[in-house]
Amino acid sequence: MSQVPAWIRACRPEQWSKNMLCVFPLLFAMGDRQLQLPASSWFHVLVAFFSFGLISSSVYLINDIRDVEFDRRHPRKRFRPIAAGELSSVHALRLSAGLACAALLLSICAGWRLSVVLLLYVALQLLYTLWGKHMPLLDVVLLSAGFVLRALAGAVAIPVPASRWLLACTFFLALFLALCKRYHEKDNEAEVEGETRPSLEKLRLKHLAQALDLALLGTLACYLAYTLSPELLLKQTDRMILCTLPLVLAGLLRYRYLVRHRSQGDRPERQLFQDRWMLVISGMYFITVALLFLRG
Repeated sequence: MSQVPAWIRACRPEQWSKNMLCVFPLLFAMGDRQLQLPASSWFHVLVAFFSFGLISSSVYLINDIRDVEFDRRHPRKRFRPIAAGELSSVHALRLSAGLACAALLLSICAGWRLSVVLLLYVALQLLYTLWGKHMPLLDVVLLSAGFVLRALAGAVAIPVPASRWLLACTFFLALFLALCKRYHEKDNEAEVEGETRPSLEKLRLKHLAQALDLALLGTLACYLAYTLSPELLLKQTDRMILCTLPLVLAGLLRYRYLVRHRSQGDRPERQLFQDRWMLVISGMYFITVALLFLRG
């Protein structure tokens, strides 16, 4: 039995790492000398980060309440606090409501636009939980849209203009990672004693492989468009495409290799930090971007 209280584990705080997308708009805006960022920018970004953390935990609780019977038949998900009986559905529902209210109240500190983005995220996740998660491929599209809202939240919290190409790149990257996860689940479904995810029942492995390759190409295309966009050229980062595109391609191909040939990718948030080469490529990318922006 874990020493961490059941209600904390049910909120899945480890998933808050996804909210780092809220920070990206500020990091890219810092390289633009034409933007006058207020001193409170970092505070507003932190507000966006924690607001999304609270609201996402609220949604996770709703999802676990709805899927409790399915989770109890799953070899790994049956250990989740609600499925394991450590946290009742009634208490989880109350906790979910409290977290949602806290998220909306906190978001007001960064302006009403952030609150609107949070409400859009809730609506999107409820659509996914109540209906979309059972629809093949549509489920990963809805999940990917949630990552776009995270990046948008970071932009409206500062506020700075949200790059359409950066948002598009975020969508396709999230779609690629989600499809990799689905591919792993489909590839290993024979080893899982629990029921197969409903959205995977009518899909074949080759269809998922084709879809994740298309998402990979979409990510590269949007990133290429972003590196050539006027907003980056104004920051005098004309070498962005030459210096970073090979690293982006290497990272995507490495992750694809891990999923297709090493049967990894069931938890992208962990795999990105466990593979040595992924860590090296990611580190080189962020160092390169930082040097380009400082030089500009």
